[in-house]
Amino acid sequence: MPTTKGHKIQKRSKLKICRKARLSKAKQLDSSRPTRSSSSSSSELSNSVEELFINSLNLTTASSSSNSTLYNLCTSQQKIMAYERRKNNAIADSDEMDFYQVIHNSFLLELMRNTICIGCEEKWNGKMHISQREGLYCSLAFTCEKCQHTIQTNTSKMVPDTKHRDINIRVQLASFLGAYLSGIGHAGVAKIFGAMNVPPPVQEDHYEEIDRRLLLPCIKKFQHQSMQAAIYEAVHENDDDPATLTVSGDGTWQRRGFKSIHGLAAVLSSNTTPKVLDVQRLSKKCAICTGALSVKNTDLNLYDEIINNHDCESNYDGSSGGMEPQGIHDIFKRSVPKYQVQYTRYIGDGDSSVMWNLTQRPPYPGIEIEKIEDINHWSKKILYRLEKLTQELKDTMLDPEKKRKGIGGINRLTKEMMIKFKFYYAKVINEYKNDIDMMHKRTWAIYKHRISTNEEPDHDWCGDWCGYKRSLLTVCSNCSLNIYVYFKTGTKYDQQKHSLPKYVMEAIKPVFEDLASKETLQHVLNGSSQNANESFHSLLWSMAPKNRYCSGTIIDICLGLAVMIYNDGYLSIGEILHELLGEMGHFSYVAFDRINKQRVQKEAQWRKRRGQQIAGDEDTDNDEDKNDDTIEEYHSGAF
Repeated sequence: MPTTKGHKIQKRSKLKICRKARLSKAKQLDSSRPTRSSSSSSSELSNSVEELFINSLNLTTASSSSNSTLYNLCTSQQKIMAYERRKNNAIADSDEMDFYQVIHNSFLLELMRNTICIGCEEKWNGKMHISQREGLYCSLAFTCEKCQHTIQTNTSKMVPDTKHRDINIRVQLASFLGAYLSGIGHAGVAKIFGAMNVPPPVQEDHYEEIDRRLLLPCIKKFQHQSMQAAIYEAVHENDDDPATLTVSGDGTWQRRGFKSIHGLAAVLSSNTTPKVLDVQRLSKKCAICTGALSVKNTDLNLYDEIINNHDCESNYDGSSGGMEPQGIHDIFKRSVPKYQVQYTRYIGDGDSSVMWNLTQRPPYPGIEIEKIEDINHWSKKILYRLEKLTQELKDTMLDPEKKRKGIGGINRLTKEMMIKFKFYYAKVINEYKNDIDMMHKRTWAIYKHRISTNEEPDHDWCGDWCGYKRSLLTVCSNCSLNIYVYFKTGTKYDQQKHSLPKYVMEAIKPVFEDLASKETLQHVLNGSSQNANESFHSLLWSMAPKNRYCSGTIIDICLGLAVMIYNDGYLSIGEILHELLGEMGHFSYVAFDRINKQRVQKEAQWRKRRGQQIAGDEDTDNDEDKNDDTIEEYHSGAF
């Protein structure tokens, strides 16, 4: 790598130019967004949306002058700032002594022995015993041996209007925010407490009762508020037609494969900061119904009582594969009564069953939903086609020198090269998704660049990433175009290092003739991405791991927490603590705030590394590969 001062200035200049180019491109795309004609019905929907959310939510939106500043912030930071503006830091607690302290009982006994007994007015000397215990809560009794005077104290306060103790509710929440977030559940909490020599948590049957009667209703309340706020932001950002939104939808299953009992569908906004707008859980079985079968033959009255007095988790009768289209359709169908908006443009993957369901059973009478292809899923087509072609030709002699059969293997079409073709294909579609002509040229440039040789170069359609074009740049002291550091201007570019054998390229040409044609590329014109959905799924299943059984109730709780965390950050969990316990607690606030900051820092570091790669910090053999990460990629740290 060059280390001279001039080269460092060149690299910094290039990084600035790349950032300016991305900002300029985003503004152009925003200004070129097509205007949708609004009917009278959509105007009514628009008015009702504004009235509903302005009146129901006390939201403070940023002024238009700060939009450019927000653009430079990472996604996580924008979401956290939006939540803090909306809540105005109402959940922060000021009492720094409002927390639980872990202390061994022997130190409490030693402390009491240094006090004066109020009964006999002599130095206290006695015994300590536990008069009552429930989970982590206990009532301690200190009895003086001389006068038998007893002092009692509780280790946790009572939750208002309930029979539960504050510490046990926090442990219950911790099982989701800590244990379930780490994938260990009630049994994992018990193991941790055992290793710490701490009393075990409340029994699992009480655990499930608290889940259903206390936690779930509270979490669902704040989950709905978070999704309402996300709808308002999407409506506020969609100036063209506020009553119609572009959304991305995707399904996910609790078990891998197509035999899962539980499945989920989620719809997210397509804003600068995508958020969850609505979710739907679909279950083929109910844990309570299944458990009640054990007493059906021995106590029919008890069985009938259980069946008639519970909220059944089962709400779907069909194949696991059909959960996604059914869930997406249900979400679309209830968007008007629930939010007074319509989802008229749908960003989806190659699953045709979802669009078929929305087309055959229109959720909005008289309105056709437009399908927008997911670029990342679409780009896999070229990978699958190349893999299939390589397999088909493995016994065919195409080598003019008759040395090797097929087109795969070292120095030919390797698996790594197929993946690179997929990245290049996705990169082109993402960069030129609004220009079909440039998309067509740049896709063919991938092929032409790889078939070029020193004797027959063909780089007319290549972009600025092309090393051959950069090697032809002339020195210009007043020209800002020469920002590359890979090659000294005027040096020869050896194309043999970057090309594939001609017979290999001729064999894969039909794949490019199909996937690089304007007719095919028309499907991904104005394409988008489902990366936000994948990120949300990752957060959700980290709380309810796929290798563990989870009931519908547990999934509902994890789903509500995932929506709140994804949309608003971890501090939003403080609202649940306030609702249930009357306060959040000092170190609860400190912990959630620290997690938020770590998230922002992690995403900022990832964006910085990505920007450095785009700017070309390293010189590699395949120099054009350094621009691959301009593709919008899934990033698990961004919520």
